[in-house]
Amino acid sequence: MIGTVPFDVVAPRVLKLPFDFCLHVVVGYTAARLLFGRWGWVGAIGGTVPNLDWFIAQWTALPIAHRGLFHTPFFLVAVVAGGRLLRIDAPILAGFAVGYLLELATDTFEGYRGIMWLYPLSPARLLVAIHVPELYWGTAVFLACGTLLVWERQRRPLQ
Repeated sequence: MIGTVPFDVVAPRVLKLPFDFCLHVVVGYTAARLLFGRWGWVGAIGGTVPNLDWFIAQWTALPIAHRGLFHTPFFLVAVVAGGRLLRIDAPILAGFAVGYLLELATDTFEGYRGIMWLYPLSPARLLVAIHVPELYWGTAVFLACGTLLVWERQRRPLQ
């Protein structure tokens, strides 16, 4: 039965982290590229920044938990506000924000803790269970992004 098979039953656990990383990069890049043209790379960066908390939690003694503060819209607002104070161009910040928000959206559908969408107003987490393994829906998302990028490339050449 496909509906309840976890990722590590279908593929080795060691592949999950690179798969997730690539998924967030590709989704962020694709959305920012389609919306803002040449700023696709900024969406790729935005799609990975929330997961810096995982690396910080793994390799430092700082009290930071994965899918904590970094995985909230509140943190995104703080980063964008800081970017505005540093006079970073609006299209760059918008591309970053799109990648970041899509990372949060995909993590809302992964079966691990959910996302605190209303933090700091509420610590409640939203986790939407989809009974399809991440390997399958993630692969479908990769294919959709690739299709959109080919379409976009035919519509307008790289800038």
